[in-house]
Amino acid sequence: MHKKTIAQPAMPAAVSAAETTPATAETATNAEAAETLAETARRATGAETTATGMQGRKPASQQANQQKNSRKNRRHTGLSKILYSLFMLAGGGAVGAISVMAWPHMELGSGLWTLGLLLLLALLAVYLQALLHEGGHLLFGLLSGYRFCSFRIGSLIWLRQGGKIRLRRYSLAGTGGQCLLAPPDLPPEEAPFRLYHLGGALMNLITAALFAGLALSLPDGPFSFFACLLAGFGLLFGLANGIPLHTALIDNDGQNVLSLRRMPQARRALWLQLKVNEEITAGLRLRDMPSEWFRMPTQAELQNSMCAAIGVFACNRLMDELRFAEAEATMKTLLAESGGLVGIYRNLLTNDLLFCELIGANRPQRRQEYRSREQKKFERAMRRFPSILRTQYAFALLAEHDTAKAADLETAFNKMARQYPYSGDIASERELMAYAANLAEAGINNTAQ
Repeated sequence: MHKKTIAQPAMPAAVSAAETTPATAETATNAEAAETLAETARRATGAETTATGMQGRKPASQQANQQKNSRKNRRHTGLSKILYSLFMLAGGGAVGAISVMAWPHMELGSGLWTLGLLLLLALLAVYLQALLHEGGHLLFGLLSGYRFCSFRIGSLIWLRQGGKIRLRRYSLAGTGGQCLLAPPDLPPEEAPFRLYHLGGALMNLITAALFAGLALSLPDGPFSFFACLLAGFGLLFGLANGIPLHTALIDNDGQNVLSLRRMPQARRALWLQLKVNEEITAGLRLRDMPSEWFRMPTQAELQNSMCAAIGVFACNRLMDELRFAEAEATMKTLLAESGGLVGIYRNLLTNDLLFCELIGANRPQRRQEYRSREQKKFERAMRRFPSILRTQYAFALLAEHDTAKAADLETAFNKMARQYPYSGDIASERELMAYAANLAEAGINNTAQ
């Protein structure tokens, strides 16, 4: 699926733009700085007994909401997985049928090299349709009054920074591409959204029809076969993104349009997400943006995936401001009460909760709860994402006390950072890594049992 409305599906938590040098396990602090860190950590830990949603004093209504939303999400995700699997099986079968019917007419003989050519053509067709899908979002978005911000296929992303188009590397689990535009200069509730969101699916369906016609007009051979594949995958991509579908990680384009139609607040949330992305692309951090952009949604709004995303941004901004206790409480409340929070947000919030636990109470049992089998699987899929590397770095220092592993993770982070498109996020994550390194250096939390 292709997520279009969210630039940073949970913004890597930020802290201070002043930090520009890599953090290491050997980062030193004086006694006064260490004591300041210790006091901050103690306040974050103590906040568990007073903040909303914290363990030990969680209201009964919130516990009931969490259990209800958990059951609802499991049912919704399970049903979505079944429907999605059946749909993709049917689509893959249709493309396979095209291949079988066209095979005898390829006139390329037989053997492993022919099979290899078939697979190569299929992969190329998938890549080209993914490119056309994102191009559709770009074209129809620009026609709707949006402005270019970034365009990604696979792990390659082109983005406008400083008046120039730059090429960087950036990937996101659950997405094959992403086209993000800045919203038009209109009130959020009046900004058009249908063509921007459905443009990718429309482009796939239009080109599928064109390639089908081309295949019928060409003589039998590899070119007609390739046109058949392009038509088949175009139809598959168009339907998979145009038919509303809620998946385990993200909502597809059709689902986003439904969400935006049903709720005016969702249209404002979309506008805010695109504005936040525009500022992040320009190098700003969340704490440098207007505070009114990060108002926590109401409980009713939290049932909508677009609005719930703003709640995630609000949590990330608290992390950006080093307000860890408030961020932890807000994240727990958001996870408990939001029925609209998509899977990728839940996993990234859990990753940030683990970081807060590591720099706070640092309890082994709680760390284990946050690192469930599902979460570890997500971490592997997002292993090059800045906030994932940051938390793994903190885990190595504060839970495993393994400075060699932490150094390796820092090296991996620095390698990733050289091509990462959002400089503000990198500065933020480096400061969080420095924060964890300072705690480890000061010996804080290293004796938690």
